[in-house]
Amino acid sequence: MRRFILKYSGKQAGFTLVEMLVALAITGLIMAGLTTSVFQLFTVTQRSSDHMTIIRHLDIINSWLSNDIQMANTQPEWDPNTHSLTIRQTRALADPTDPESNVTDCIVTYTYNPITGTLTRTELRLFDNSTQTSLIAEYVSGILFEDELTSDERLPSAVDIKITITLHTQTEDRLLHIKPRISST
Repeated sequence: MRRFILKYSGKQAGFTLVEMLVALAITGLIMAGLTTSVFQLFTVTQRSSDHMTIIRHLDIINSWLSNDIQMANTQPEWDPNTHSLTIRQTRALADPTDPESNVTDCIVTYTYNPITGTLTRTELRLFDNSTQTSLIAEYVSGILFEDELTSDERLPSAVDIKITITLHTQTEDRLLHIKPRISST
């Protein structure tokens, strides 16, 4: 048997240690940049999603409050101790020929729970004594009613309510000015 001994050749192919270290450093920089980009993409997406959720909840609150306050036959009553807004509504007249024969047939109460951050709507129909409770919004971090607002936040002859919603790091305020359609009686 013959043994062949390989001799070292000065022209041997391969990478040097320095070349390998440079390649690893460049790969590490590229991976760090990609990781940062992906992290920022998810962070921006989450912030955008939180903001859209806040806007949707504020729009829902505005819609429900506007509808109920505009149907009120008296000025809504705010109780700061219970964080509740009571709205009395008349949907029909007791005597259709007498515009002063308003009969309250529905009482709507909005209740803000500062512990859970929820706003609920309870509708009591007086003609059949039935109630319906709905969750209107979550993430509510504050509600201020007319007397609690500064003078520059108030409009004359309107019901003024300031709603604050906070979700994670996003916070949005909305100042509502709703003019009730109270009869001129």
